[in-house]
Amino acid sequence: MLNANTHLIGTIRKSRKGLPKEVVDAKLKKREIYAMENQDGVAIRNWRYQRNIIRLSTRHGSEMVEVLVISRQNLNLKLC
Repeated sequence: MLNANTHLIGTIRKSRKGLPKEVVDAKLKKREIYAMENQDGVAIRNWRYQRNIIRLSTRHGSEMVEVLVISRQNLNLKLC
């Protein structure tokens, strides 16, 4: 599928066979990441916010970018 430029991204259960134990069993604090990528470009990332989330991707690497989110409630705009 990678040769055909078809990618996947999604969450995966930690009990799934074949996942690297060091990523799945990593003890993380809030907003910490533990990630690995193999030579074929498949990346697995364990990220903790309120609970651990394990993501598998062939498109994205292990880097993480922080984004500022502004809601309408924070803007206090008067609409006419």
